Amino acid sequence: MTQHILFFVHGMGEHDNTWLEKGLGVLKSAFNDYELTRDIDFDSQFHVVPIVYNDILKETRERANADFAAFKLAVLGSIDPIDASSKQAIATEIDKYADLIGAGGDNFIWTHILDVILYRFSNTIRMGIDVSVAEQILDTISKHQHIT
Repeated sequence: MTQHILFFVHGMGEHDNTWLEKGLGVLKSAFNDYELTRDIDFDSQFHVVPIVYNDILKETRERANADFAAFKLAVLGSIDPIDASSKQAIATEIDKYADLIGAGGDNFIWTHILDVILYRFSNTIRMGIDVSVAEQILDTISKHQHIT
């Protein structure tokens, strides 16, 4: 029996391991809602393939966190230890900016909004994601040429 390949592409932000099952559940439910498709076995008709690229964005965020932490250490390391109050004031200001942009955490800004901004404005990251998605699709097609 031939099957159609159905690609599920991971969206922006961090998702747990159930993201595919949740989306697939909604699709299967809708598939069964229509009289025309109600009697068709979804699983026998479709080969479902998840497409993920979040590893690229996660690595970028981790590198940015490390760079931001290194920046903070470099700035604070350049302040004379005798001037502890200035050092603390500068550390507090740096932390405010870190909180503002979500650096060092896994908050919504850092894991969702930044993903969109990075994809839109970083040609290098966008190209990496586009190539990764294309490779995953082509790899699946090449392995399942008997599937239509």
